[in-house]
Amino acid sequence: MNYIDTPTRCSGLGWSAVFNAKHAGSLQFSLDGRVVMESFGAAIGNLDESMANLVKFRPRWDSKFGWLTLAADSILPFGSEPLIKRSYEQFGRYFSVTTDFMIKKRYPMGRLALETLRFPGDWSRVSVVDFPEPGRPLSPARQLDLAADGVEFPQIPLVLLLEAADGQRLEVGCGWDLWRWAQAAGLGAKSSFKLVRDDSGITFTRELLRWEDGDHEMRDRTFRFNWYFAWDPIGAGAPFPAADGVLAHEGRRLQASSDAVACHTLSYANWPAEAMAGPDACHVASASLASLKSWVRRRLEACGGQTLCLDGLLPSACANASHLNRGPAALLHWDYHYLFTFWEWANRLLGVSGGALRLKLDPASPMAEMPSAATLRGVAVPDKGEIESL
Repeated sequence: MNYIDTPTRCSGLGWSAVFNAKHAGSLQFSLDGRVVMESFGAAIGNLDESMANLVKFRPRWDSKFGWLTLAADSILPFGSEPLIKRSYEQFGRYFSVTTDFMIKKRYPMGRLALETLRFPGDWSRVSVVDFPEPGRPLSPARQLDLAADGVEFPQIPLVLLLEAADGQRLEVGCGWDLWRWAQAAGLGAKSSFKLVRDDSGITFTRELLRWEDGDHEMRDRTFRFNWYFAWDPIGAGAPFPAADGVLAHEGRRLQASSDAVACHTLSYANWPAEAMAGPDACHVASASLASLKSWVRRRLEACGGQTLCLDGLLPSACANASHLNRGPAALLHWDYHYLFTFWEWANRLLGVSGGALRLKLDPASPMAEMPSAATLRGVAVPDKGEIESL
């Protein structure tokens, strides 16, 4: 079916996303029939995405979980015709969004802006987790008082959390590539991130780069940014079991204190040195992921279709570029998204035998009680995905 010519609605358990026929940056996201977020597309210079031509729009439901993946390309038909590529990837009640700005040849671009987000309705509480510093724990969430003129941030908040009077919460955050969100100064530009409240909702503008000379030229470069949004589950969900054992490194291998139990607390003692982020572990590092995956495979071989539970996980921000296989330079990254990819991988593997993996964050982390963390704590439930043209 050709989804390019008409608006398209993708819907699942309690949620729906309506994409504009013109470009995939225009999104209306609803929970239980209530619109909670609208996206108005990106901008390059004086051209915004509403002027683009949509040349690719491919929504697809995963065959196992019924989760959505979507790839879309839009061309701005002016000058060297820059391309905006976007992908959406669902993990339960968590969506990862990646936007690529592909600048060809020489192109005058005084600014680069990611999607402006609009949150309609009455949000009774707005909180943020500030952008992190390398080697230091994430700061606790702090509540904002949105005055009439709004709040402007020198750096984008790592996480934005909105809560409605009825308790519904929506979370929007940076992805794993934090160095890209903080690269303005290195490119001779400035950035601006602002929250403004009015009578009908809250607007979040995300201007990534702005040059004082409006005719700044960029040539042959791709800018990529990853972000996510997540929401609370329907109902409280199954309680997370208490841990009966400890999972810790013995040499290069994670070893459980007892193979007779399925619920463990993860210990970071003796974690591989090359996978550390200051005092904390970095789950982006291949040594971290390899040891976790090896433990899951061994449990599958030994015990078959068990539901494994692992608590005490602590996401961290790290600047060690070797974790990204990118050489000696410092590149600030956040490993939270990698916990979701590990969770998805493990549930696919264990699910073949009727098993599952549930992850619980260390309560010391400001992410522990976020809506996104509830997805990790739960079992990977298949969605009832539908795609329809409107």
